[in-house]
Amino acid sequence: MQQTPAPRRSRLNFYTWIVTLGGFLFGYDTGIINGALPFLQDQFVLSPVAEGITTSSLTLGAALGAVTVGQLVDRFGRRRVLFVLALVFILGSAGIAFSSALGMLIAFRVIVGLAVGAASAVVPLYLAEIAPAAQRGAIVTRNQFMIVTGQLLAYSINAALGNIFLHETGIWRIMFALSIAPAIALFIGMFAVPESPRWLLRVGRTSDAQLVLENTVDDTPAELAALQRSLAAEENRSTATLRDLFASPALRSTLLVGATIGIVQQITGVNALMYYGTQVLRESGFATDAALTANIANGVISVIGAALGIWFVGKLPRRATLTIGLAGTTASLLALALISSFVEGGARAWAVLTVSVIFLVFQQGAVSPVTWVLMSEVFPSRVRGAGMGAATFVSWLANFAVSFSFPQIVAAFGLGITFALFAVLGVAAIWFVRAQVPETAGRSLEDIVSI
Repeated sequence: MQQTPAPRRSRLNFYTWIVTLGGFLFGYDTGIINGALPFLQDQFVLSPVAEGITTSSLTLGAALGAVTVGQLVDRFGRRRVLFVLALVFILGSAGIAFSSALGMLIAFRVIVGLAVGAASAVVPLYLAEIAPAAQRGAIVTRNQFMIVTGQLLAYSINAALGNIFLHETGIWRIMFALSIAPAIALFIGMFAVPESPRWLLRVGRTSDAQLVLENTVDDTPAELAALQRSLAAEENRSTATLRDLFASPALRSTLLVGATIGIVQQITGVNALMYYGTQVLRESGFATDAALTANIANGVISVIGAALGIWFVGKLPRRATLTIGLAGTTASLLALALISSFVEGGARAWAVLTVSVIFLVFQQGAVSPVTWVLMSEVFPSRVRGAGMGAATFVSWLANFAVSFSFPQIVAAFGLGITFALFAVLGVAAIWFVRAQVPETAGRSLEDIVSI
């Protein structure tokens, strides 16, 4: 008996929310450093350089995780890799919590970063491959919603533990250890999640792919036929490697666009606020306990923005949404630069918080979700894993550059010039989007590669 659409949607939603626990861990593990830094500074007496290394070590690991995972998911499948990543999250988080020296903490931050970077590539890739074309934008955007939800939980835990145990230097250990729980949930939940139907087809498991599609897609025959046509066109072409990405002019051009889209997300400076939000608010005039509490506003607005993003990306063209988002973030950065340079006293702190909130509405509601959707869409089937991994690697390198340099640039030039620099980069990002980014909304993954 043929299933009704409702059970299929329910099953697809269930798979989606389990897999996006990887995004939740991405958010928690990147956000928790925000409130842990004041306590790490007390315990390890961090210089601006040491502060940058401690924070950015995760992003360096993430870059390595992203570039290596692409070929692993093409060889072993998306599902198996997610099982392994859950275990790496558990190991790394436990290692951070029990670190006895700064070097040990940084090493385990790199290990967690490997899992974060790999998850940032695999999760949107899996979601794009299991979702019907009409729902793909909204479904992939759920990962961004889970990322910012993880960050919000991290900020809330930072504020609660930081205010209650303000004078307990070692409270940072509990902050990091709490991420073990969702990692365990991801590991257990993956037992109920099927493999990507597109990967199953690529390795010749047509009946298994059809079964997955029957459980998730209303128009199963049409979806399966589209995938099989794509595979037939590539029947004499093996799964591409990183070397193939650079050897083929067409693939090299696609990689350049995908990687630059990832850079665009980072040069807004969003992760300066995600990682150093408490520090920025302290620099603007808040006390430590007040900054920890006020930073929750950034997390709440990020979640609201991401929830709106699910609707925007599902309904509006990708390129228009990204352009609107970048225009909003660039204007906000210019406002932050002016406030930081010319406003004094208590008004400065509240003005910085207010504009930061506006910035995050545009970033999390448009820029970040469209970034991950586009990066998961632009590569052809045989190179999607390697391509997504390579593009995500570049994005994490840009993240590393921002997170490592931010405290040093602020120390040298102040918040005003720092935010002005990001605003200039925002103008360049808008030009790139209008000139180079293809429109992919409403097209099947197999059709997009012909753009």
